[in-house]
Amino acid sequence: MAKRPLLEAIATDNPDLWIKLASGERLPVHRAIVSWSSSVAKQLPPGDTWDVSGLVLDGRAAAERPVVAAWLAAVYPPAEGLCDEPGEPPQLADLLAFADAVGTSRPALLACCQRCPLTSLTLMAGEKAVALPLDGHASYYSSASEQLWGCRPDAASVVAASITQEQAASMSTQVAAQLESLLHLAYKLRLTDLQDQLHAFIHGAAVYSNGPLINRLLLESAVFTDRVMAAADPQQKKAAWIDSVVRVPCVIGGGEGALLVGVDDGAKQPVRFKAALGRPYMGAPTGTAVHCVVSVFKGAVFLTCDGGAHELPVPLKLLLG
Repeated sequence: MAKRPLLEAIATDNPDLWIKLASGERLPVHRAIVSWSSSVAKQLPPGDTWDVSGLVLDGRAAAERPVVAAWLAAVYPPAEGLCDEPGEPPQLADLLAFADAVGTSRPALLACCQRCPLTSLTLMAGEKAVALPLDGHASYYSSASEQLWGCRPDAASVVAASITQEQAASMSTQVAAQLESLLHLAYKLRLTDLQDQLHAFIHGAAVYSNGPLINRLLLESAVFTDRVMAAADPQQKKAAWIDSVVRVPCVIGGGEGALLVGVDDGAKQPVRFKAALGRPYMGAPTGTAVHCVVSVFKGAVFLTCDGGAHELPVPLKLLLG
C-alpha cells in the first residue's frame, strides 16, 4: 500500500482548523493536536483559521509551506502509512525560527531537530554551492592551491571545494551569518546537542591561522552578537566569567601582559608523549590514539595519529582546563 503525505491524510480526517500561509494557501490541521504542541495555537480564538501569513522573521516570510509542513510532521504523532511532503526539506534554522514563533513545546522542538538534521553549512562561491560539513573537523583555506580543506586527526585531509581567493574572502562572512542565526536559536531554545555541534564547528574553523573563523573581531561582531549572548544560558556565562578571573592567562616570553619573561632555552623544547582522546574531537571518536607535541611558546598542543596527515593545533588552555 502506497504511503500518503501527512497533509493529505489530515485533509481526509475531519480537520477543524486551517493554517493560512504566506502564499495564501490553507493547510488543514486538527486544533486539539496543534494546541497540544503550540502555546500560540492553544490561545487561538474560536474559528476555523489560524492566520500566520504575516509572520516575518529575520526579514523573511516565515510561514512557507515546506516549513509549516515539516513543523506539522514534528507535532503530529507518528503513524504507519504516512510519508514526508515531496520536495526539499526546509533549513533547520527556518524550521526552528517558526517553531519558536508559535511557542512550540520541547518534545516537538526536539522532533524538529530530528526531522531536519543539520549536517552542513551551504556557502555560495560565485554561482557554485559549497557545503561545509558540521562534523567537527578543522578547516582551512590554501591560497597556493586555491582550495578549501577539511582535516581531522585520524584521517587524511580532503578537499572540500576549489574556490578562488576572492570567493574565499566572502566565505567567512557567510559562515558567520549562518552560525549567528543558528546559535541564537540553539541558545534561546536550550537545544544543547545543537549547541555542542555548532561549538565544535566554530572551534575547528578557528584553529588554523587561515581558517574561516580565525578573525576574532568577526567572532565578536558577527557570530557571538548581542542577541546571541543575551540568549545564552546565564549559568554558563557566569562560569565562563569566573574562569576568566580565577584562571589568569600565563603569557610567556615577552609581549604585553606577559607573566613570565627571560625564559631560558630549556623551556623552548617541545614535550612529546602519546595519549588517547577522552572525548570526540574534530571528527575523531573517543579513544583515538594520538601523538602529542606540547609547545609552550606556541601555546598549543599539536595532535596527530596514525593515518592522519596534519598536525592539529589545540589551544593549550583546553588541555589545562
